[in-house]
Parts: sequence; structure tokens; C-alpha cells
Amino acid sequence: MAGRSSAAHWTAATLILLSLLVLPAATRAGQYVTVDPKAKVRLYYEASGSGDPVVFVPGWTMTSRYFSRQVDYFQGSKSSRFIVFDPRAHGRSTKTLEGANYVQHAHDLKLFLDKLGLKHVVLGGWSWGMDTIYAYLSIYGSDNVRAVVDIDQTPNPLASGEGAWKDGNLTEVKSFFDDFTRNRAATTRGFIPTMFSKPPSTADQRWMASEVMMTPEIVADLLYYDGWMFDSTELVRKLKVPQLYFVSEGNAAAAAAFIARNCPDAELVPLGEHAMFYDHASVFNDRLARFLAEHP
Repeated sequence: MAGRSSAAHWTAATLILLSLLVLPAATRAGQYVTVDPKAKVRLYYEASGSGDPVVFVPGWTMTSRYFSRQVDYFQGSKSSRFIVFDPRAHGRSTKTLEGANYVQHAHDLKLFLDKLGLKHVVLGGWSWGMDTIYAYLSIYGSDNVRAVVDIDQTPNPLASGEGAWKDGNLTEVKSFFDDFTRNRAATTRGFIPTMFSKPPSTADQRWMASEVMMTPEIVADLLYYDGWMFDSTELVRKLKVPQLYFVSEGNAAAAAAFIARNCPDAELVPLGEHAMFYDHASVFNDRLARFLAEHP
């Protein structure tokens, strides 16, 4: 895609502004790991509990803050260490124009696991955070992976056919992209309430939108393109580790049909809408904890 090499044509003022974004924003209670010393890329993460690691990757332009209710839930756990991080250029992690694709995010994940010495890992991805997981599994295999947790993400976003589990079609892709590039802030404010069974409070929607806006727009654009290009159906078919799928209730029938065809041993939990782990946190957390206990 042409945008991947367009940085050289940007104005000096734009590059100066972006250079200021290399320094992470003020942190809350998390820590940093350097995954790309050459580019000085540090990933911000939060962790709670102790035991076998459970590492979650947020979705497109989303951040670790969305998983605060999981961080709180596993506080004091002796069996699971819950970890969630901001991918490069997201949230409080280093802002960089380099590596705005999910293969690079997979390499970052590998280095993240290595730097923290994480073994026998459960990998979880929300939405297109699963593309990072799929890319990781494709490149590095599942030898260090104990199980996979998919949060409302079809392995094939542009799937076709009657009743297919998909994220949309090309018309919808183009329409959202046009809106997003025309008025990113308004489009962001518009889609956030749709991720929940009941719209969050005005205050919550405000911080959620602010988190999304931390990702530079050119990075968001490139990742938006890249996410639609994945088809990980064959990888899912061959995956030998346990899989748990949390899906929004509207996707339940299509997801169930996909799972029956491609990974019949996987578990399916229909629950709420796209961000069910936030507004249905109690049910989500208890079901996740049970899955972890069942697959030590």
C-alpha cells in the first residue's frame, strides 16, 4: 500500500510533531519493556497476580486501560498472572511510524514474552489484537503457548457466503475509512458506544475516546488496512492448543457455525457486545478463570 512509504514526503513540521510523540505519555501504574532497541520502542504494560502468564493484546487503536477490570480481578491470584500491554504506537507505548502492521506487532509480542521470561503462556486478543496473535502463531508456532482466547474476532474479516462470520464487506470498509479519515474524532466518538450492551457513562466514553486518539492517525490508517487482509482460517484449523471464543451475541450463530467446521473442540461463549469483557466483566472474568483452571 502506498501509505507505507509516504513518510519521506511529509513536511518537516509534521515530522517534528511526530518526533515529540516518541516519548510515552504519563503512566499510571504500569511498567515498560524495550522490544526494539534500534528504534527505541518501549511497550507499556500492566500486570496483576502471580502464576502462569495470561497475556492480552488490545484491538485496533485500543489500549490496556480497557482491561482494567481484568487487571483488578486477577489482583492477588496465585494461579494466573494477567498481563495486558499497549502495542507499539498505541496508548502509552512509544509512538513510531515504523512497523505499523500486525507481523511487526507479532515480532514485538515475541520479544515482549522473551524479555519478561514468560513461558507456557495463554495468549488473548481482542478484535484485531487477534491478528497479532495469529501472526505470532504463524511465525513462531505454539510451543510456548498453552491456550488461545479470542475476544469477538473472526479469523477471516472479509469472509463471504450466507451466514459467514465476518467483520464486514468492502463497501462497509470503504465507508468507515472515509468517515474516519474525514473526521477521526467524531467517528471514534460514534463507534465507542456500539461496543457495549448499554452505552458507558459520558465520562467513560470520554476517556475511551482519548485512549483511541493516542495512536497517530497514519498508524491507525495502515493498521486498518492490514487488519482486513488477514485470513487465518487455515491456521485455526491446525492449531493444537485449547481455544476459547468470546463472541458478541449478534455473532453467536455465525461463530458457532465457523467453529463447528474449523475447530470443533474450541469453546464458545456468547456474551454482550464487542467489548463484553468491560460491561459484562463479572461473567467474562469468571468464565476466563474457569477456562484457565481447566487448561493448566
